[in-house]
Amino acid sequence: MKNNFLTKNLNDKQKEIITSSYKNILVLAGAGSGKTKVLTNKIAWLIDVKKYHSSSIMAVTFTNKGAKEIINRMKFLIKNLKDIWIGTFHGLSYKLLCMHYTESKLFKNFQIIDSEDQLKLIHQINLSMKLNFNNKSYHNILEYIRNYKDKGIRPSFCEININNKKNILYNKIYKEYQTTCDKLGLLDFSELLLRINELFINNKSISKFYKKKFKYILVDEFQDTNDIQYSWIKNFSSKECFIMIVGDDDQSIYGWRGAKSENMKNFINDFSRTKIIKLQQNYRSTNNILQAANSLIMNNNLRIGKKLWTEKKSGDLITIYQAYNEKDESNFIIKYILNNQKKLNNKKKEYAILYRKNSQSRSLEENLLKNNLKYDIYGGLKFFSRQEIKNTLAYFRLIVNKKDDLSYERIINFPKRKIGEKTLKKIKNISKNKKLSLWESTNFFIKNNLNDAKSFSLKNFFYLIDYLKENIKNLSLHEKFNFVIKKSGLLNFYEKEKKNINNSRIDNWQELVNSAKQFFIENNKEKNILEKFLAFSTLESERYTSYDDENYKIKLMTLHSSKGLEFPIVFIIGMEEGLFPNIIYSNNKEKLEEERRLAYVGMTRAMKKLVITYVKYRNIYGKIIKREPSRFIEEIPSHYKKIIYENKTNTSKNEIKKDNYYYTTNNTKNNYEIGKKVFHPKFGFGLIIHIEKNKILEIKFKKIGIKKLVAKYARLELC
Repeated sequence: MKNNFLTKNLNDKQKEIITSSYKNILVLAGAGSGKTKVLTNKIAWLIDVKKYHSSSIMAVTFTNKGAKEIINRMKFLIKNLKDIWIGTFHGLSYKLLCMHYTESKLFKNFQIIDSEDQLKLIHQINLSMKLNFNNKSYHNILEYIRNYKDKGIRPSFCEININNKKNILYNKIYKEYQTTCDKLGLLDFSELLLRINELFINNKSISKFYKKKFKYILVDEFQDTNDIQYSWIKNFSSKECFIMIVGDDDQSIYGWRGAKSENMKNFINDFSRTKIIKLQQNYRSTNNILQAANSLIMNNNLRIGKKLWTEKKSGDLITIYQAYNEKDESNFIIKYILNNQKKLNNKKKEYAILYRKNSQSRSLEENLLKNNLKYDIYGGLKFFSRQEIKNTLAYFRLIVNKKDDLSYERIINFPKRKIGEKTLKKIKNISKNKKLSLWESTNFFIKNNLNDAKSFSLKNFFYLIDYLKENIKNLSLHEKFNFVIKKSGLLNFYEKEKKNINNSRIDNWQELVNSAKQFFIENNKEKNILEKFLAFSTLESERYTSYDDENYKIKLMTLHSSKGLEFPIVFIIGMEEGLFPNIIYSNNKEKLEEERRLAYVGMTRAMKKLVITYVKYRNIYGKIIKREPSRFIEEIPSHYKKIIYENKTNTSKNEIKKDNYYYTTNNTKNNYEIGKKVFHPKFGFGLIIHIEKNKILEIKFKKIGIKKLVAKYARLELC
């Protein structure tokens, strides 16, 4: 009976995956092909039919959202989920390191830091080493560190170009960064994976234990794995272990952060007797959308290859709108949404507007506001990244680990405690010279400055942290948060802010308390529940939202953020050469293929309608530039699309606004006169200074000086 339930309403390929006993399986799962159901039913099949012990199964996902979705679906399939190892690479690594912190040479109460904390640490190192890097360089340094860690490489083994001074300095910072993290008990995301890799290499008994423990490993979104994650999987595998990876090389869009789509091909080579099963039936999109997406992605050569199909009807053709400029583009989208709402009574949540770069949303946001259309920037500021949440968590991090210098610095004078920069500088100097944590250095400062007024303020801070630590010991997790928010002075501080800001802070705190309460319910048998929650708050990558509120908002997001989502009506804007594909990738075969995969991902988010727009003229760094439609539009066969050209009555032709909204289109042949301003798509703005009889125009351009052009072929626009 259970067998039939697990394979009910599935197609033949899905059934084959769930019921098969192949040693290793590579599931090439197309967009909207029901891969999550296959994953969950496979796990249930292994436990209920094949009689695997639940603790011998590991399911690895790429995002917390993916892990939660699997867990929620599994609740309806099997009774006991707790023994199954389900989580992200980072979440499972954290779990293992908590169990083996001694063997991994870690503090028992080690903490995880996010990218904001990493940048602060790099800033501090930059100052202490007396270097002159700026904020932009900090991000480059962070990327340098991540890239090497994701390849499993420590500072001592980095490739260093002795002729590249910047490269040498980056490596020195990497060394100091890691030394500082080790001293303070801090781990970044990449370090979590690297520590596991090193643990398995250096400790054969632990490696042997886990290779024997796990009999079946399932990995989702395999196309997004990087070097260290691929090694991570290999560390757990053995000759007796069965592995199933699920992925889609056509949706590999994270090459810029180290993901390697070729890991799917590597898997076939590295794991013998691998069976490739393709999930090509799509349950999401209409046939026209799928055929257009298939045609696009077939232009890529670096792929295993598959072709999506559906039993759904053809549906509407893809709408391609050629807008005059950004203003016309956003007007068209707003009008389209308003008309559809009147005709079809669509809810705002059914619309998604996707773009290549965040900066493209500005014109749209202004237009949406003008038309009273509520919207949400998906993937915006994360809940746990909000100022009041980070400040609250910093108190707890310092309570748990007094060597956490980043948390110390965040709250030592927040709220204000009359501790100035000079005092902090003295404490930092003590820390540097005596190699102490800031907490230890503060204690040293107090003992040597007993009569100093600053010592009194510092002692009060010490007393506060110890008072909080002592009084939350016997409280439940959510009560701990309520207590610290009130007694730390944070609540009183924010209550003095403007009312609307204050209400928002309090709402977010309530959400934090609710989150702690829910976390306790789900993990009440865990030891060190506070430490586990602090790790959760850093590892948690999804944004907290209110479901009811979301029903009434149009979604705006980058194409990268749209992965894994679906919407009835999708707009992809700005599909122009130089923007999408990005100009820096146009001549790089591998990068261009990733840009095409990104377009494919965007197109396959659409369920019913897909609208693609591009503009003839775009304001780029203050200059109006002529644009060409993206090659990706050309790669969609004509019988799957309909092209609509700019609505000329909707675009002003009598004025130019330098804020990128309007640009005149008056280009009559006989209207050129000396003294008139013109615009050329290549040379920019200019002034006609002379006209010869044969209609050769002499124009003084701002960018390049004087140039002669034949009026008939000049492609000039009069301003």
